[in-house]
Amino acid sequence: MNKLLRTSSAVLTAGFVYGCAAAPPPPPPKPKVVKKVAPKKIDYLAKAQKEVSEKNFDAAIASYGKYLAEKPDDAIAHYNRGTLLLKANKLDEAAAEFQKATELAPKHTDSAVNLGVCLRSKGDLDAAVAAYRTYLKNDPFNNRVLNNLSALYREQKKFKKAISSIRTLLMRDQKNVDAYKNLALIYYDQGKYKLSMTILQNAMKMSKEQKRKDPDIHVNMGMIHLANKENGKAMAQFKFAKDMDASNILANYNIGALALSHRDYNMAAKTLSVVLKNWPNDFEVNAALGYALQGQEKFNEAAAQLEKAFGIKKDERVLTQLVVVWQSAGDANKALAYGDQLLALQGKQCTDEDFDGFCGRYNGIKMMIAMEKENAAPPPEEEKAKPKAGQVDVFEEGGEEEVAAQEAEAAAEASAESEGNAGVDAVKTGTTAAAGSI
Repeated sequence: MNKLLRTSSAVLTAGFVYGCAAAPPPPPPKPKVVKKVAPKKIDYLAKAQKEVSEKNFDAAIASYGKYLAEKPDDAIAHYNRGTLLLKANKLDEAAAEFQKATELAPKHTDSAVNLGVCLRSKGDLDAAVAAYRTYLKNDPFNNRVLNNLSALYREQKKFKKAISSIRTLLMRDQKNVDAYKNLALIYYDQGKYKLSMTILQNAMKMSKEQKRKDPDIHVNMGMIHLANKENGKAMAQFKFAKDMDASNILANYNIGALALSHRDYNMAAKTLSVVLKNWPNDFEVNAALGYALQGQEKFNEAAAQLEKAFGIKKDERVLTQLVVVWQSAGDANKALAYGDQLLALQGKQCTDEDFDGFCGRYNGIKMMIAMEKENAAPPPEEEKAKPKAGQVDVFEEGGEEEVAAQEAEAAAEASAESEGNAGVDAVKTGTTAAAGSI
């Protein structure tokens, strides 16, 4: 019994001593798990729509692109992106979007119409015709596509096909005003003005029955009056169109062109400025506005406008007017620089003895510059000295060089009148268009 107690006691003692000598370390803390928060997914479709509402179109194009990278089969998104690209005049990219939209949704009319618009704007009329014909396989009586197809055939001077497209449309929609307007233009292009006017009068009657204001009917009536050399009646029709829609591009353009031809520079500048906002890169519009500003004697503004026109198209007529404008503005050096450009473009040279036509103006400008330099130069030292006793100042009549300068100045004045008028008259008097056409 005693041995057992000792043994038991020894074990207890040993256990106690061991515990005091080296306690085990506490267990390490459990590692904290950092939860990875997935980035919030961006709704690029909603983002694009918001950017469109804010008129941030470049950003919207990019957002639609990111959305379509995830969902490439959304036909409407392709159409919306294409519309933004078309507004930005990025025709190749826009056409690709509309092409994809028509493949995904063969009956989506807006995509088909805009695809044709892009292709036509690129100058590829055959491709635009093919796109419309492809669409019509699924929707053969669509009035918008048939109208646009007719307009394309008219541009190609395929008048029988143009009329056939209109007739197909009218089989189902006999009161389609746009169809009659396009039909009138087909006959207009063929010189059948009386028939064209009759059709337009019927279109106007139907338009009134439908309580629809249609300024393009008046524009096209005005074009027929112009063709018949009835400028007063033409101007009245263009003004009717402008009264219906103050921002109508064709009405303003044609009023401006007619006003310019009649030297009404104030009206021309006013109406052509409206057109320029919509057609900022049109050569004729920029040139015509430059001529109108020149007529108003706003020479610096006229020069800027004509320089923009020349940047669009290297036109001799515009270069000639730039010479006239800068000379009128009193900047002979700029006038001479543009004269050099004109002669280089024509591959011509002016001799010092040539005072006919443009060379008369050119040499006159050169002499003006020479005379300005001579007047600006300080007198020689010997001329500064006081006359010595007995010295007599001799006054001589002008020699050949001075007479030549006088002749050059007279030639320049005569040339200025004729060239200024010629440049203004050169503007075209109008264009044709029909609502519902491209």
